[in-house]
Amino acid sequence: MVNLRFKDLKIGLRISLFTSGAVVLLLTVMGIYLYRVQSTNILSDANANLTEEVNNLKEIVELQIREREIRVATGIDVAMEVFSNSGKIAHRPGEVMELEVSNQENGQTSYVDLPLWRLDGEPLYDNNALVDKMGALTRAEATFFQKIEGGYLRVATTIKDEEGRRAVNTFIPDNSPVVAAIEQGQDYLGRAVVLDEWFLTAYRPLMYEGQAVGMLFVGMPEKDMGGIKNLFGRKQYFQTGYPFIVDGEGTLLVHPVYEGASITSDPAYHEIMSRGEEEGSIHHEWEGENKIQYFSYVPDMDAYIVVSVSEDEILQMVVNLRRALILVIFLSTLAIVLINYFIGRSLSANINKAVVFAQEIAAGNLAAHIDLDQKDEVGLLTRALMMMVGKLREIVAGIQTGAVEIASASQQISIGSQQMSQGANAQAVAAEEVSSSMEEMAANIMQNTENAQQTEKISLQARSGMEQMEQSGHESLASIQNIAGKIAIINDIAFQTNILALNASVEAARAGEHGK
Repeated sequence: MVNLRFKDLKIGLRISLFTSGAVVLLLTVMGIYLYRVQSTNILSDANANLTEEVNNLKEIVELQIREREIRVATGIDVAMEVFSNSGKIAHRPGEVMELEVSNQENGQTSYVDLPLWRLDGEPLYDNNALVDKMGALTRAEATFFQKIEGGYLRVATTIKDEEGRRAVNTFIPDNSPVVAAIEQGQDYLGRAVVLDEWFLTAYRPLMYEGQAVGMLFVGMPEKDMGGIKNLFGRKQYFQTGYPFIVDGEGTLLVHPVYEGASITSDPAYHEIMSRGEEEGSIHHEWEGENKIQYFSYVPDMDAYIVVSVSEDEILQMVVNLRRALILVIFLSTLAIVLINYFIGRSLSANINKAVVFAQEIAAGNLAAHIDLDQKDEVGLLTRALMMMVGKLREIVAGIQTGAVEIASASQQISIGSQQMSQGANAQAVAAEEVSSSMEEMAANIMQNTENAQQTEKISLQARSGMEQMEQSGHESLASIQNIAGKIAIINDIAFQTNILALNASVEAARAGEHGK
């Protein structure tokens, strides 16, 4: 199995892998950081925007209420001016009407005798023309109330009941704060229940001989529910988010689906009420979906304005951000990889040219050439290789010249060796001849020695007879011994000569072999 190491990979591939890995790592770290920061910012912005949206809706409703309060406050003056200009109020003793009346708070009915008050001769009771005129001028509801036992009775009004009839013969009981203010001869401005609906109202007493005999009413519904419904109906947050209004009793005053329904059993409603906060947000489940509700309390109408949005839709922005970052990282990585590929390919191609050039030089082709016009490291490398090739060519040329000279010298040495070999051979022949002569001389000397010895024996035998010749014999013996010593010396010289002749033959043979 081949053990592939990173440093064994091609330079272009290594550069591409390293830079691509570094860029991917950097982009990934940056993407994670941006994702976390932007996710936090998105959720924070969503919370801030939805809280601001709730407060904007609250301001719109409160502005509507303020505008209506102003209209009501000015409307009571207009209505009173119309009433005053319509004549004087009067009462004819004994002129009464028996009516069946009902308490607007508890719905109980009873019969009363109603004194018939007149305005410029016209009865106040059921004087629709006058209240309609007041309503048209004030753009509000207008009503005449006449005092009866137990409260104040509507005798003429622009307010209609559910069946479209004018809501006369209903009375406000004496325990109402409205009646308490009127009995003291004071105006009443504020919220009041009118036929089970909250109105912004203005009441002014109608005085006769210093006594409150009735009152004039101008008012309008606290909330222009039609306008609010249109406004809320146009609002949409994310894909399915919507606003709604729930009052303090848990009734949905405005809702795209469940308007008029009660949510007192809904845990979310109880959580909002239990917090006692002017504004805030809660998380809860509604119809199997996780919701976030941003709420704000409107004291003037004792209700909460709520914006309900899906958590998943808010988080979808984060999901989209994550997808966008992943796509950006992927495309950036792809672009970097392609750029690195082409850069690495260009770099590898130039390096490969340099490698091929170096391989040709290594193979001995000093005539190789590379054409690479660039000033980067690869260009410097190729120029260095070209300079190296030039130096190698000079060295090879020098070596070739030296080889020729060495060959010539070797040839001369060979000729000298041959001559030395021939001389050595001649010396060997001469040495052999000397050796032969020396051997002959030695043989002669040996023969002489034998003869001398024989003579010595004869002399000894003739000793007794040749005493006269004793002295001559002694001298002859000494001479013979001297000759024997010299013969020994000659024998040594002959032996050494033989050895020298053999050495000369060997050297001559060696010189002959080297000279060939």
